Amino acid sequence: MARDYSNLPRVIRKSVKGRAYYYYRATKTEAGQTREKYIRIDADPASPDFLAAVRMIENGTHAATAPRSARYTWQMLCDQFKVSSDFLRNSIKHRSNQDKWMTRILDANGSKDVRKLTRAEVKRAHQRATEKYGTRAADHYLQTTSKLLSFAIQELEWPIASNVATGIKKNGTQSAYEPWPAEMIDALDDAPAEVAIACRLILLTGQRPTAGIVMRFDAFDRSRELMTLHNMKGDRIFDVYCPPETFAYIDSLPRTGAHILPQTATTPRGYHPIEKAFREWRATLDPRFAKFSLHGLRKSAIQGMAEAGYSDAEIQSVTDQSAQTVAMYRKRASRIRLSKNAAQRASREAARRSTDN
Repeated sequence: MARDYSNLPRVIRKSVKGRAYYYYRATKTEAGQTREKYIRIDADPASPDFLAAVRMIENGTHAATAPRSARYTWQMLCDQFKVSSDFLRNSIKHRSNQDKWMTRILDANGSKDVRKLTRAEVKRAHQRATEKYGTRAADHYLQTTSKLLSFAIQELEWPIASNVATGIKKNGTQSAYEPWPAEMIDALDDAPAEVAIACRLILLTGQRPTAGIVMRFDAFDRSRELMTLHNMKGDRIFDVYCPPETFAYIDSLPRTGAHILPQTATTPRGYHPIEKAFREWRATLDPRFAKFSLHGLRKSAIQGMAEAGYSDAEIQSVTDQSAQTVAMYRKRASRIRLSKNAAQRASREAARRSTDN
C-alpha cells in the first residue's frame, strides 16, 4: 500500500488491477496490543464526501466504527446524510425543509433501527403528519423519509431489502397550484405593474416565482439570443434560448436598477411583498379565481409550451424538471391545440413531399 494525502496520514491508497481504492487505517490498543483495521472509503477522493467520511471515522460516527447497537440507527443515517453531497448540493430552502423533518424523525426514532421500519409504519406516520401539519407538509415528510432510505441503500449500502416509503400515495398537489385559466391571464393587463411584471416573467421563462421575481436585466443576452435561468430547488444556473417576444417585453420595461423588479439600485424585490400584492389584486377578481397562486402560473407556462408543440425534452431544457413531472403537466394540455399542431406539421410535410415530387 502506498500512502496518499499528506494531510491525512491515516488514509491509504491501494491499486488493484489499475484501479485505486482508499482506506482509513484505524488503530485500537487493548491489553498493551495495538490492532489495525482498514476501513474502505467508497467516496470519490475529489468530492466533499471523501473528507466527510474520514472525519466521521475519526469521531466515531461512521457506520464501520460505531458500536454495533448504533450502527443502523436513524441518528447514524441522518448524521451521514447531512454531510453528503446528496444533501449539501440542494438549495438552502430545500436543505432547511429536509433538516426540519429529520429533526422530527430523530425526536421520535433517533435510536431505533432503520432496518426494522415497515411500510405500515410509514403510512401511519404520514397520516399523523397530515392531521398535525397539513397535507403538503406531510408529503414533505414522506419525501424526506424516502430520500433517507434511498441514501442508506444506495450510498451507504446498508442491509435494507427495499425502500418502504416509495409508492405510498401522497396527498397530492392542492388546487392552489392549478394552472391559471386564460381569463385570469388576460386580466394581467389591468393588474398593478409589479404584479403584472412578476407574472409575465414567470410565464415567459417558466421559472418558479421566486426565481422570476429576482431576475436581472443582464440575464437576457440579445447578442447570443440567450436568457440565464436559475433552478433554485436544485441550485442550478443554465442558459436557454430566448424568443424575440421575450426580448421585446424586457426591452419595454423601465430600468431603475440592475433587477427587473428592484428594491434598490442593486437589490431585487422579495417574493413575499410581491405575493402579497398579487393576493390583493386577486381579491378584486371573480371569486372563482381565488384558488390560483403564483406557483400555478409556472404550470400555465409549461402547459402553454406543450400546447405550442414543444417536445418533453424541449420543455425540460427550459424548466429543468424531471421527465415524469413534464409528462404529468403535458396531460393537462389542450387536446385540440395539440392535435391541431400535429395536423399542421403533417400538412407541411405532405406539401413538402408534393413539391419534391
